[in-house]
Amino acid sequence: MKSIANTVKNKVIPQSFWFRLELRCRKLQTLGLGPDRGLDLDDRFDLPATAPLDGIKPWAKIRSAWNDHGLGFSIEVESDSLDRKLSDQLNVRSLAFWINTRDSRDVHRATRYCHLFSIDVKPKGEKSLDVKCVRKTMNVPVNSPPPPPSEPIDTVAFRYAEGYRVDVFLHADMIPGFDPETNRRLGFCYSAHDPTLPFQVLGVTSEFPFHQDPSLWSVLELVDD
Repeated sequence: MKSIANTVKNKVIPQSFWFRLELRCRKLQTLGLGPDRGLDLDDRFDLPATAPLDGIKPWAKIRSAWNDHGLGFSIEVESDSLDRKLSDQLNVRSLAFWINTRDSRDVHRATRYCHLFSIDVKPKGEKSLDVKCVRKTMNVPVNSPPPPPSEPIDTVAFRYAEGYRVDVFLHADMIPGFDPETNRRLGFCYSAHDPTLPFQVLGVTSEFPFHQDPSLWSVLELVDD
């Protein structure tokens, strides 16, 4: 009976459910977007992926850094979808980051410190990308957060033969509650969607309400080294 129960459990519950990672986000005093090089983060700033726990090869490489002015994320994607002829409905790529500036581990609904940043990526001609990043209101906030800024967030995008890269810098005033002097541990989750690749998410998949439940998120710890 015990072996049957274990078999059922392993089939129903993904392996990533059993892990909440504590990720190190390194400080970079010169962090900021450059028009030609973006954030220019090397592999020291890599964040691990949980997709291999569920037998999925990660195809989006995520890097992060911080300074007193905000957070930076670089997303490098290996995909040939930009070169394929896809319908307008399918020809959309999206990236998302969830940040909880209080890392509340005991709540299952978003608070005023929980924020969603959504990035849409579309091809623009044969060599460029059309990228838009905005902060969105969480689905079920307990307390209403400050209104999202109306203007798009600055991004820099690069298109390569083997895929694309999007860099974004979130200024501190776009992340209500961001205060490294008093709190270095942030609740954190990300997801990546490409029309030709499996859904990639940090932690549990869409079978769980990770998009609105901060207790399912990992931890992004802001470190000095």
